[in-house]
Amino acid sequence: MEPMKYELTNITQYYNGVALRRIRALRDSELSGFKRGDIGGWIQTTDNLSQEGECWIHHDARVLGNARVTGDCRISDYAEISGNARVSGFSLIEHCAVVTDNAVLEGVVRLSGYSRVFGHAHICCGEDGPQILSDVWINFDIDYDTNYAIFVDGRDAGLIIAVSQNGSICVAGNWDFDGFFGDLPAFKQWAQKHSKAAVRLLPGISYWLSQ
Repeated sequence: MEPMKYELTNITQYYNGVALRRIRALRDSELSGFKRGDIGGWIQTTDNLSQEGECWIHHDARVLGNARVTGDCRISDYAEISGNARVSGFSLIEHCAVVTDNAVLEGVVRLSGYSRVFGHAHICCGEDGPQILSDVWINFDIDYDTNYAIFVDGRDAGLIIAVSQNGSICVAGNWDFDGFFGDLPAFKQWAQKHSKAAVRLLPGISYWLSQ
């Protein structure tokens, strides 16, 4: 049997009326960056963080409720995994990001900022999976094995951009005009004509496509 990776300490805090305890590493992990004796983040019970693999909770991140973290993923900073959420694979959940409700993250996903994955969203991605770096809210599926990648700017405009494998772009959201479907050059022209919010997205536009 693999030795235990961590133990619960007597350091406690209450979060939304729930008692959480800090964890302490019982072995080293070069992959996840902790050493034996290091104090980690917060969990409600040992069901929240697997003793197997290299998954770890850093800093003041917390995992509570029926949420479970497995595999080799890292939860850091002030991130939160709660509800019935599941996070596995090599994902990195950082900053103030939240994964909650019945959301599932698998594979390689980076979620940061004030982003939130919730509802029944299922994000399943390969090694070149998405880096969700803006303050976005996602409650739909992202599947690496299909031809679509999804982008959301939920804070500014509720924008959803779907990029297909053949390069077509489909836009929908809360803007006060009709959506768009076409290629990237046409999208740039359309965005410059219709929305400053869309123009703001253009310098950093990137996407991940199934091979």
